[in-house]
Amino acid sequence: MARPVVIAQAQMFVGDLDIWDIWLGKLCRLVIDEFHRCSSTTGVRQFATAPQKRRCWVIYLTLRSLGQSTSLASMIAALWDTPYNIVYLVHIFSVILGVGMAFIAPMIAVRARRSSGHAMQDLVNETASKIMFPMFLVAGIAGGAMVGLSGQGAGDKAYNFQQTWLSVGGALWIVILVLTAAIYPPNWLRVFNIGEDRKAMLGGILHLSLAVMLVLMTWKFGR
Repeated sequence: MARPVVIAQAQMFVGDLDIWDIWLGKLCRLVIDEFHRCSSTTGVRQFATAPQKRRCWVIYLTLRSLGQSTSLASMIAALWDTPYNIVYLVHIFSVILGVGMAFIAPMIAVRARRSSGHAMQDLVNETASKIMFPMFLVAGIAGGAMVGLSGQGAGDKAYNFQQTWLSVGGALWIVILVLTAAIYPPNWLRVFNIGEDRKAMLGGILHLSLAVMLVLMTWKFGR
């Protein structure tokens, strides 16, 4: 690899970098200047004959790897995205548990009542009560935290509650919490006294609300 070719490659990879901080810009210029001062014109191996040329070659390979794989900005962004990803994981996990229990619990309760009587049905409802409301509560709080975290250096990609899908989703989340507290209230939140017939109707509204919420979270209308 002749010197002009190496210089051209160095300039190409420098141009691919996304970050132009002062120190990185100076480092890029230093690499190109060092190549220009190198007296070798034969090949890569002779760059390791002098400490200065060896240092220049190491810097060049570092910049080349940055240019080929990912930029410094992407690496820093990945580190900053860690809190967001953790909250996102909590949000998704809570949604899966809450929504899954909301749709499965009624079917299990009916089968339990037919096979083992009301005692088993009450056990199913009690289990659902311990899971659904806390999971929906955590899912909503984590979702709100994601909106706040998304605004840290995200620019136009940041979420905010002025977006239609988040505004409607927030109101729908409150409705879901109220319905869940009425149908499957946890032991520490028994504020409603509703008959079984009314619970069946509210259960249908809860399922519809959850379906609409999932559609909003998937397509993000009005973003």
